[in-house]
Amino acid sequence: MKQSFNIESYTIEGDNIVVMCEKWNRGVPVTIPKHLFETFLLGQDKLDWELNSSDERGEHVQKTGRMTIEEYWEGDMAYIYQDLYEYIVFHPITFRGELISDSRISIVNSLMLKL
Repeated sequence: MKQSFNIESYTIEGDNIVVMCEKWNRGVPVTIPKHLFETFLLGQDKLDWELNSSDERGEHVQKTGRMTIEEYWEGDMAYIYQDLYEYIVFHPITFRGELISDSRISIVNSLMLKL
């Protein structure tokens, strides 16, 4: 999927995740309720892992599990950034008191206003 903007960074501030969205070397912060993002991760099976290997006889061995949310936040930043992007573009956001159903438009418009 071609991205409308990039995730530059994020910080966890109390019950919220503040995500800095960037395009054209300009940034705009987006605040996500942490519990809603974590619910999204669970609902999309993004905390699940799968390990495939072979045993000493060459037989396929598969192990599966679910990481904790703490393990998730300590994991690969590229996956976290991608998950934050997916959450932002597929969930409505509130911008200046108005509910925006396509957050990509709102974020890109905000970035253009900073020209």
